[in-house]
Amino acid sequence: SRRHAKLTVTAGRGVLADLGSVNGTFVNGKPVRSPTPVAPGDRIDIGPYTLTFTGDALAPASRSGNVELRAWRLTRTVKD
Repeated sequence: SRRHAKLTVTAGRGVLADLGSVNGTFVNGKPVRSPTPVAPGDRIDIGPYTLTFTGDALAPASRSGNVELRAWRLTRTVKD
């Protein structure tokens, strides 16, 4: 999605809205279906990115614990 989500911050309080993205927007693992309040420390997942709301900005967060699988030159042998 070209425009995935919108975060509005006023006086350290944030509200996150999904803008009709294909893959969805998540706050602390829950899908954002309507404008959702976010507090400092909340985890926001947008596509392959994980961010943490700091109270006035979004900071990159680690996805440690998630599994990433990469493979090169795979083949599949089918027996007759």
